[in-house]
Amino acid sequence: MILEEWIRQMEKIFDVVKVFDNKRINIRTFYLSGRADMWWETVRTTFQTPEATLASFTEVLRAKLYPMHMQKIETKGVPNLEIRKYVCNGIHK
Repeated sequence: MILEEWIRQMEKIFDVVKVFDNKRINIRTFYLSGRADMWWETVRTTFQTPEATLASFTEVLRAKLYPMHMQKIETKGVPNLEIRKYVCNGIHK
């Protein structure tokens, strides 16, 4: 699951360099590209409020870039290059 790997890698970096939670959304969005970056432009104001949390951002990001039906296909062990292309198109590694 490419998106999950990207999320974990970002968290590792944030923990090592001691990035505060209130900065993690902004830094993550810097690495979005393509469809994900275009999506971010449409929801940016939603996540630039004091009520926005990293957990809510991650949940919405997963729903947008890795919908449940695609998660089910991959967890069944079905090799599907389209899933990887779909997810990779939205994030930088």
